[in-house]
Amino acid sequence: MNPDQVLTMRSKSEYNVKIPSDKASTCSITGICSLPSGHVIVVDNTNKKVILLDKSCNVSSHCDVSDPPLDICPITSSEVAVTVMCDVQFISISNGQLVIGRKMELSHYAVGIAHHQGALYITDYTALYHYPLTGTLAKKIYEDTGGDWTG
Repeated sequence: MNPDQVLTMRSKSEYNVKIPSDKASTCSITGICSLPSGHVIVVDNTNKKVILLDKSCNVSSHCDVSDPPLDICPITSSEVAVTVMCDVQFISISNGQLVIGRKMELSHYAVGIAHHQGALYITDYTALYHYPLTGTLAKKIYEDTGGDWTG
């Protein structure tokens, strides 16, 4: 995008993703992704939940994770990866429901995550790591220890 280009927002919508079983009074959405099916999946850090929204942005399914999730990315048209403390939790959609799958344990925190051509790119607080989907660390791509949290 050209730095001189101006973007204009045409509309804004707000949706309620709170679930009756939530312990916290508010949700803290720290990650979001959309799938080709039209579903949107969000992670609620405060309530330790992954939430599936239908095409109308209504909650259609949810599942609990062990610790507060921070980020999410699509892996396939029906599977996502969620960062949860020092793990990546794989979750799929089957018959409109979220199904918890395998967990990939890491030797560092998992803060941000992206998937590209069969590889996961995971950040902790200071570094960027490259992992194949099998879960074995391929390499640390970059690290900046100059601050407390470089993202």
